[in-house]
Amino acid sequence: MVKKIVIMVAGLMMALALALPTTAKAEDGMATITGSLTSIDPKGMHITVQVNRSTTKTYYINSSTLYRKNSGVVDISEMYVGDIVSLTLVNPATSLVKEVMIQSAGTQIENVYRGTITSVNSAMNRLTVRNEQPLEDWEFGFRVSDKQTTAAFQSRTPIYVGNKKIAKTSLKKYINSDIYYVTTKQFGKEVIQQMIVREANERTYYEPMLAVDTRYKFIELANVGKTYFHDGTILVRNGRLIKPTGLTVAGQVYAVTDGHTRNNFIQVAQVMHDSFTSANFAGHELYFGRLDYVANNYLLEMKNVVKYEHNRWAFAEDGVLSFSNTTTAKASLQGKQIMLKPEMDLVNYEGEYGYFYVKNGHVQAVQLLDQTQKLSTVTAVGRVMQPPASGKLDVKDVAQWQAGSFVQSGRKQNMMIADALILKGGKVIAADQIQANDRVVVLSDGNFDVAVVLVD
Repeated sequence: MVKKIVIMVAGLMMALALALPTTAKAEDGMATITGSLTSIDPKGMHITVQVNRSTTKTYYINSSTLYRKNSGVVDISEMYVGDIVSLTLVNPATSLVKEVMIQSAGTQIENVYRGTITSVNSAMNRLTVRNEQPLEDWEFGFRVSDKQTTAAFQSRTPIYVGNKKIAKTSLKKYINSDIYYVTTKQFGKEVIQQMIVREANERTYYEPMLAVDTRYKFIELANVGKTYFHDGTILVRNGRLIKPTGLTVAGQVYAVTDGHTRNNFIQVAQVMHDSFTSANFAGHELYFGRLDYVANNYLLEMKNVVKYEHNRWAFAEDGVLSFSNTTTAKASLQGKQIMLKPEMDLVNYEGEYGYFYVKNGHVQAVQLLDQTQKLSTVTAVGRVMQPPASGKLDVKDVAQWQAGSFVQSGRKQNMMIADALILKGGKVIAADQIQANDRVVVLSDGNFDVAVVLVD
C-alpha cells in the first residue's frame, strides 16, 4: 500500500509540473520556470521547455549557464530531453537562463515489448500476455517467453488501437490481438507506460530520418518517405520516452508500422543513440593526435590531428589547447595503465600519440598510447548487457557506423576495455562504474580492443 501511494504521489507531482502555469520568484529579480525539457539545440544555444500542457517556450543558454543535479554542479551532458527542469532566468524580462536545475530524469524505459493479449483486469490495472518478446538487437522475436506474463499499468496509461485512443475498460475487447507496450522500472518491477494494439500488419524499417514535422505528425525516412505517427506512438530516444519535438534532430530510427497494404501509422519509433552528435554534448570534442609540445603555462600543442565528428574521424587543424592539474592523464606502457600528473609528467610524453577529450577548449582527459597502438576507427553504439568483468564489455542492441549510416549489428561481446578512456557526464570514470542497461558509444579497432567508451 505504501509503495502504491508513493507511485501515485510521484505521478501527481509530475502532472502538476506540467499542468501549473509558469511561476516567477521575486528574489534577486530573477524568474524561475519549471517544466519538461522537450528539445536541446544541437549547438547548445537554446532549449525548449513545456511549461504547461499547452505551452512550450524557448529559452537561451550559453557558456555561463550553470547546471545542477542532485545538489551538485554537473555538465550539460547530464541533461536529456524529457527531464523535468527548473530554470532560473537572469531577470524576468529575458529568456536567458542563468541556472538549470535538473529536478528529475525523464522517463527512462526498461523495455519495449510485443505480445499477444490473453486477459485484461481493468479494475486492478493488469495486462496479461503470451509470447512476450522484448525489442532487442533492433528486432522483436529473438527472445520469446514461453510463459504468460502479467504487468501493471496505471489508470492514466494511454491505450491505443491503431491510432485511436480507447478506455482501459475497452481493452478486453482485443483478446488474442498483438500489443506493443513500453515499461519503466519502479520498485524493482516493470510498469507499463504506454500500450498500442496492432490493428493490421506489422512492417519494420531501420533508416535515417531526413525530416520530422510535429505539426502534421510525420517522419520522412530515407527510403520509405513520409510515414505518419499519432498521439499514442511510442517514441524513444537515448533510452527515454520523448515527445515528438524530441525527434526534430536528424538521426537513425527503428520504426514499427501498422497498416494493411501500406504503412498507415508508426506505432513504435526508437531512435539511435546520438553519440557525440547529441545536442547535450555541445562544446565537447574528441581528438586524436601527437602531443607535440607542452609549455610551462599549461598549454599543449597537437600535431597530425584528427577530430571525431559525425561518427567518424576527420582531418583537423593542428592546435593549442589548455590543460590543468585537474586534467585526467593516463599512459599505456607495456600493457599497463599509468596515471600521470599532468603538470609534471605530460612533458615527458612529447612525441607520443593519444586521445584528447576536450570541453570548451580545456583538455578534460588525455589517454596516451604506446607505439603498438593505433587509431581506433570502428564506431558502435548499444546497451550494456551486464557490468563489465575481467576488463571485458558485452553490448547488445548494437549498431555500427558504416558508409555514412548506422547498420544493425546484433551484439558485441568480450570487447577489451582495460586500456579504454571511459567517459560519463563530462568526466573520466572507472570500468566498474558501468552498469547494466547503460547506453554506450564504443570506439574500437577490428579486434574488439576498445579505445574510448562514452557512457550515457
